[in-house]
Amino acid sequence: MIINKNNKVPLYEQLYNYLKSKILNSEFKTKDRLPSKRELAKNFGISVNTVTTALEQLVSEGYIESKERSGFYVLDINNLYTSNLKAKSNFKKDLSDENILNLDDSFYYNAIAYDLFPSNSFRKIFGDIINRDLKKMNLSPQAQGDYSFRKQICNYLEMARGFKTKPENIIISAGMEYLFQILFSIMDDQVFGIENPGYNALPKLLKNHNKRFYPINLDSDGLSVKNLEKTKVNMVITTPSHQFPTGIVMPINRRVSLLNWAYQNKSYIIEDDYDSEFRYIGKPIPSLKSLDEQDRVIFMGNFSKSISPTLRISFMVLPDKLVKIYHERLPFLICPVSGILQAMMTEFFMSNKFVRHINRMRRIYRKRRDKMIDILKNYKDIELSGTDAGLHLIAEFKNDISEEELISSAKAAGFSVYTMSEFFIDKIELKNPKLLLGFGSMHTEIMDKKIRKLFNAFGL
Repeated sequence: MIINKNNKVPLYEQLYNYLKSKILNSEFKTKDRLPSKRELAKNFGISVNTVTTALEQLVSEGYIESKERSGFYVLDINNLYTSNLKAKSNFKKDLSDENILNLDDSFYYNAIAYDLFPSNSFRKIFGDIINRDLKKMNLSPQAQGDYSFRKQICNYLEMARGFKTKPENIIISAGMEYLFQILFSIMDDQVFGIENPGYNALPKLLKNHNKRFYPINLDSDGLSVKNLEKTKVNMVITTPSHQFPTGIVMPINRRVSLLNWAYQNKSYIIEDDYDSEFRYIGKPIPSLKSLDEQDRVIFMGNFSKSISPTLRISFMVLPDKLVKIYHERLPFLICPVSGILQAMMTEFFMSNKFVRHINRMRRIYRKRRDKMIDILKNYKDIELSGTDAGLHLIAEFKNDISEEELISSAKAAGFSVYTMSEFFIDKIELKNPKLLLGFGSMHTEIMDKKIRKLFNAFGL
């Protein structure tokens, strides 16, 4: 039965959907006359008024037309949707999304403790702002982001990352991709160097903007300056405080060498400080920017790991020279982040709740990291690395299992796993396969069960 009177969907909408589908599937063809209002009302057991409402909606959307004293006729819509309705989707299901939704099941390297979002704090802050600063919320947004928010970021960077900057040097945006687009616009003839292995979205981003780039291989200290010097790179992107995906922490002598390369070549370094808050051994590593005496480091940060990726708030600290070019070339840009969200973040910082939240999350992630290490130490055929910081560690398999076997076995057990080789510019298969095992979203109470299930699938 087409019309279901017990359905919550209004009767006119049910009829409207039925007739529209008939038109889109060409069961009612162009110039066909639809049954009269009375016929439709009688056939579906509904009132003429209900039928009239459905037909008027179809008229307003251009599916049919009304001819006086004649009735309603189907218009030519060029079969716009016909093939799409019948076609099967060619898109593959993203297993990483599936894992992210199963919050306590995920070994996803990028997963955080989603259930520990500081919702009570943000709920209270939101109410306070709406009641107190509604007039301010209606002001035009500032190009580089709210000044008060930028000032709080300055204070935090001085305290946590060891360098001073000014709000005038900070640009707030909605994701790292937008920040890179700004850089592409204000700098000419960039030839990028990117870590190999590294963040696998970067090559795609650079290719889409027709930017030249060279993969720079790593050694035990991170990005190799010797390899960098062999290229024509004049801007290098690096993750020195916790290299992604290997977890290498760049030592001071390598940092100095990298800075000297930038000074000698009048080049720039983009320091991606994506998860520096979460270090578990010793004190937090000072940022590369804190060592920069000639203003050649562009510092990028975000709140995806520290609070939530759904905030879509990132920021960039530009050298003075680039700030000037930014204003000359991009005077029309407006910060894409909601003013209310920026005001909430400002209050979150000013009330010291951000620092308390970070300290709390660091304790929780340390417990989860320690638990995962303790469990994995029971498996003799793997070697762990990258355990000092971040939200994932590396498990290298020393037995005869292949990377392909790891992936297929994990899938059969209901898990998605991510291998180190996926993050090389040209995907390779390592002699000893390495898995990235995330612990950010996995509760300690279920960790043993999940790891056993996964490693049983590997035959370990």
